[in-house]
Amino acid sequence: MDWLVASRFHAVDLFITRFASLAPLIALHLSSEALGVAIAIFGWQAYLVHANVRLSYGPLRWVFVSPEFHHWHHGAEREAFDRNYASVIAGWDLLFGTAHLPAGRVPRAYGVADRVPTGYVARLLYPFRR
Repeated sequence: MDWLVASRFHAVDLFITRFASLAPLIALHLSSEALGVAIAIFGWQAYLVHANVRLSYGPLRWVFVSPEFHHWHHGAEREAFDRNYASVIAGWDLLFGTAHLPAGRVPRAYGVADRVPTGYVARLLYPFRR
């Protein structure tokens, strides 16, 4: 895990998440300055939660997504699969039953169990062929 993981997204995922994040703010007629601040916060948060740091938010660990929380999303262990999808508010994972944050533990390894194809186009099409 390192901060560069925050820059690797599937094009469809990137479009959907950006639209879902920004459309409500635009619909609320926020100023361009407020939108800029929101984009900066979302960007900072993305780099922070993917950074190779051991940072706990203490009692707020179930409220806000921290590196400690989000690293489990990328964990290669079975118990971590399909967990911790939230990007800012951990309460979403609590609400949908996908929260996973065992006390005093970190994932032993990161990655996926699938054999991901090589090459840009093959990787771009891979999620649609499963």
